[in-house]
Amino acid sequence: MRVTLDTSILVRAHQNADGLARALVLEMLAAGHVLVLSASMLEEVERVMSYPRLMKTSRLRPEQVVDYLEFLSVASAIVEIDETLTAPIRDSDDVHVLQTAIAGKADVVCTLDAHFHEPAVIHFCESNGIRVLTDVELIRLIRGIQSDQPVSD
Repeated sequence: MRVTLDTSILVRAHQNADGLARALVLEMLAAGHVLVLSASMLEEVERVMSYPRLMKTSRLRPEQVVDYLEFLSVASAIVEIDETLTAPIRDSDDVHVLQTAIAGKADVVCTLDAHFHEPAVIHFCESNGIRVLTDVELIRLIRGIQSDQPVSD
């Protein structure tokens, strides 16, 4: 399966994290799934992870942010996006995530962002062969867990 994770999930999956986002990235890669990213997504992850408050709460040093970005670069299929491609999403900052998923022929966009779960965006994604899942839905799929069973980190 080819998966594009949005920035908020990638930011929460850094090497000092121990939550669901980190487990999702590690289990996804260990199971042989492909993480699909673009240069613009990596730039956004770097920008967000460099926010002073995030640096403080994550206990990451600048060199660790660089290491994490290198890990993502090596562990991912990096695709070139078509910046002319438009998408029916209210937040224009999210268009590059959909551009990445389409360019990388992703099967799934994983996000908690409500904009992605709106009917027009779901329809747009489905017309491109992409499912929109939350982190919990995706880890259930990867682990083969039924929806009525609990998920633990």
